[in-house]
Amino acid sequence: MGGVLCPAPGCGAGLLPENGQRRVQCDHSSGLGCGFVFCRECKQGFHEGPCQTRPVSEAGAAHQHDYVVDEEAARRARWEQASQETIDETTRGCMHMVCPIAQCRFEWCWLCRVEWNRECMGSHWFG
Repeated sequence: MGGVLCPAPGCGAGLLPENGQRRVQCDHSSGLGCGFVFCRECKQGFHEGPCQTRPVSEAGAAHQHDYVVDEEAARRARWEQASQETIDETTRGCMHMVCPIAQCRFEWCWLCRVEWNRECMGSHWFG
């Protein structure tokens, strides 16, 4: 199953729980984690039984949010067209994007094309 990132706000520590382990505790003994205990499947606080919400899959992530990016409004408001000096494509690595324009610094998910959020952080930060 691989590693997971702590979904607690302000944390994001990388964790390597055992395969098949649903209960994950963010290790705070090293001083890097926060101690949050969460469900590996839904990234919510740990619980017994089935998850209340479905985990976000990479293929359907953009369809499971309560919002979508209005591309035209975003373009008019703050997303300037990328200049030749700006990287505008990615082939691997981190899906967390940050606008290089100093006045903007908008954060979004390359894979989902939505504002960066906990679901992106928890399920596909690295592609």
